[in-house]
Amino acid sequence: DRIHLPKKLHTKFLKKESVGERMPKNTLVLFDIGCVLIKLNFKGFYEAAAKVSKQNATMIEKAYATSTLEIDAVEGRIKDQEYCDELKKLIEPRREVSQKELEEIMKHLWPRMIQECIDIKRELANAGYAVGIFSNIGESGHRLLEEKFPEIFETYNPHSPKIFSYKVKAMKPKEPMYREMQGYKRVILIDDKDNYLRVGIEQFGWYGIHFTEYIDSHEPLRILHQDSGWTHQHLITATSAMELRKGLDKFGVKIDTQ
Repeated sequence: DRIHLPKKLHTKFLKKESVGERMPKNTLVLFDIGCVLIKLNFKGFYEAAAKVSKQNATMIEKAYATSTLEIDAVEGRIKDQEYCDELKKLIEPRREVSQKELEEIMKHLWPRMIQECIDIKRELANAGYAVGIFSNIGESGHRLLEEKFPEIFETYNPHSPKIFSYKVKAMKPKEPMYREMQGYKRVILIDDKDNYLRVGIEQFGWYGIHFTEYIDSHEPLRILHQDSGWTHQHLITATSAMELRKGLDKFGVKIDTQ
């Protein structure tokens, strides 16, 4: 429950806080999924698709990147099965790709969890911080990842937020995603795209950690939302899990940094 302080006392309390001091335990640390909790491999996905198609991987990549399929799925304009049906046609228009074939191809998108970030998420929860999920993801991707890597979605508390773009009907960096987050004194977003962090910091007063170790240059949303090089006093760049731990510490979030 939130503590409502008298106005004068509340203002005084806020003035005393600064970056580097211990943040309160009603701090929420939000994790993006792709390139933060799960490694992406769009190149492997296109190569796997080419094995059941008369098109090569480059042709499939171009067709997918120039289609609206990814954005339609991520913003919830098309449901799971419609996305799968359209993706089958894009991969091989001359014959029907089976659902089993398609799902095996799609699994190449996510070769493994980023275990060091999963560990940080769990340690934060054990230390008493709220952790949440904040992801541009489609219904199909959510379903397949839940089956293959359910730990990605674990927040260790049924009341902690899980915000998925296909449910909100808008993707980062659009404001409706950010407006879903209510009731926390501080929010720290960990994401691989600085444009997504910028909206949270500038428009919602969040803190941000730009995690860049596992960036996938073939990801369509990265091509659409390229990093700008934007900087801010409430933004830290982390090129490794160790730097991510140190970034959290600089923002006053104290966990084991061994």
